[in-house]
Amino acid sequence: AKQALLFPITMGPATPPPSPPSADAPLLAPPPVYIPQSPPLFRLLLSGFFLFCSLVAVALPLMVLSLAERLLWHRSYCKAGVWSLLSFFWDDIMHLVRRYTTFGVCEYELDPARADPKTFCLTIDDAPGDHPESVHKVLDVLKKHGAKATFFVTSDFVVETEECKELMQRILAEGHELGNHCPKDIFYNRFSAEDFESELLKTAHVIEGVINARKSNEPPKPPGVSVPTSVQTPVKLFRPPRGLISPAMASVLKKHSYQSILTSSFSNDPFVGGDLPPSEVRNRQYDFAVDFHCDYNLKRILHKAVRGQGGDIVIFHVPNKQNRRQTIFALDQLLWRLGNVGISAVTVNAGYQGMKKR
Repeated sequence: AKQALLFPITMGPATPPPSPPSADAPLLAPPPVYIPQSPPLFRLLLSGFFLFCSLVAVALPLMVLSLAERLLWHRSYCKAGVWSLLSFFWDDIMHLVRRYTTFGVCEYELDPARADPKTFCLTIDDAPGDHPESVHKVLDVLKKHGAKATFFVTSDFVVETEECKELMQRILAEGHELGNHCPKDIFYNRFSAEDFESELLKTAHVIEGVINARKSNEPPKPPGVSVPTSVQTPVKLFRPPRGLISPAMASVLKKHSYQSILTSSFSNDPFVGGDLPPSEVRNRQYDFAVDFHCDYNLKRILHKAVRGQGGDIVIFHVPNKQNRRQTIFALDQLLWRLGNVGISAVTVNAGYQGMKKR
């Protein structure tokens, strides 16, 4: 009543009720006819303006980075900028890829809630490479930090030389594991199921030969000593070359009980600084590439660790005779910095075993 006194409402004349429809009138009115109209000039100009701004937002930083390369002789700036921009949308891209493509059969990371937050899975592609001396240096770095890794084997690099045999045996002897990466690092997503299966089994045969050679050189175990079943039968691991997988590949991998492994943290070491020849190992370009790869992976691993999560899968590539030497120093720096906060590198199968214990 008080509100009615303060704010009186004036009632207008009563609205007459609607008249009933006639018998001849249709029950439903026909839908309106849509007449397409061209957008106003203002909307066209506005759309063009936003498109121009979007292009400038991407092109201008790249132009600045390219200019910095020319002035400072620092060609890794532009590549690092491009890869950082793409990785900004990494989670969104991976969500779409997993849901709507055959890439959903791949493992990008271990279950963050169940994985050990004090570990991450280190994987190294294209083993053993064409320069065993450099891969020995990688193994020295891993041994120095007590780290373990999964080496994905490109079997065309496994040649019948004593140097290569010694390298492959050292990889297994120091507690690392081998995964299948096909004979060549090429696009297999266009292969038929039969052709891909043939290539997959070629590398599987090479890996089996390396493991059998290792077992034949081991001393016999004392009576009564047995190895746990979980260690005897590890998960068979496969990494698709060039990161691409087709439905035909997925069906073959399922047939042979392979688990496809991709990544949750990939700094693209072949792209950023990977083309620097060995003669440039002491200049600013090389140091920039090493710092970029270390910081890129460090941030992603620590981002989960501070929330009590783990399971990251990190990719590096073996150094070759003419390029990718930054892997040695980037790994050394990354493992040292993570070791200072109690985080260590393990193989993918060790990561699976850690999940079962939690």
